[in-house]
Amino acid sequence: MSTWRKGFLISLCAVGLLSPIPVHAWQWETGVWARRRHFESVQNIYPPTDFDLDGDGFPELIRLEDRRASIWQGNDLRWESPPGWQVEQVLGADLTHDQVLELVLLVWRPFSPWPIDRYIPNPGRIQDFQNAEGLSCHLILIGWERGMYRERWAGSSLARPLQAIAAVDLNADGWLELAGIETGYHSAPSAGAESISAWQWNGFGFTLMDRQEAVIRRSAVVYTKSGHGIVLTSP
Repeated sequence: MSTWRKGFLISLCAVGLLSPIPVHAWQWETGVWARRRHFESVQNIYPPTDFDLDGDGFPELIRLEDRRASIWQGNDLRWESPPGWQVEQVLGADLTHDQVLELVLLVWRPFSPWPIDRYIPNPGRIQDFQNAEGLSCHLILIGWERGMYRERWAGSSLARPLQAIAAVDLNADGWLELAGIETGYHSAPSAGAESISAWQWNGFGFTLMDRQEAVIRRSAVVYTKSGHGIVLTSP
């Protein structure tokens, strides 16, 4: 599900203007999410605009079809997500702050326990991080490394599956953070999302900066004129 598109944002703002359904603006203030009903004028929408992953000056074509992500150069298929992955969203961003663009994939794939579970006394700490079909939610970074497109980083099963993600400069410091709209592994699809979270790269993975519980059925991300990224949501 891709909720960060321009048309979706226009629809969301229109709902807030023409109906009693509230539109909340989630802004980053002193290290936590703050929910507001009013926000300053929007400057632009933040989409991933540059997919030159290998740095040759020519953007690659990124496709997401039937939950399969692929990277093309002209008519040549250069990388494709494995058959067991269900890719829900793809965006281009430098979330690792190394000045190298990567594809950030929101992926569902068959659950796998930690390898260390075979050796520790109390294994199974992430056993519940899967849905009824045995699939777990992951963040995976795909990038150009050592002359090929490869998996540069993959996270363990998320405790709360992500329904949508966005790369947002929350505090206008020039570096991107990850904003996520979260649900539950056993939540009904009609229930919508259950929380909004913010994550920051720590050099080895993502650290949770803040999470706020909320009922979210629609969402979009924008930038204000001062450069702050905000997330708009409606219940």
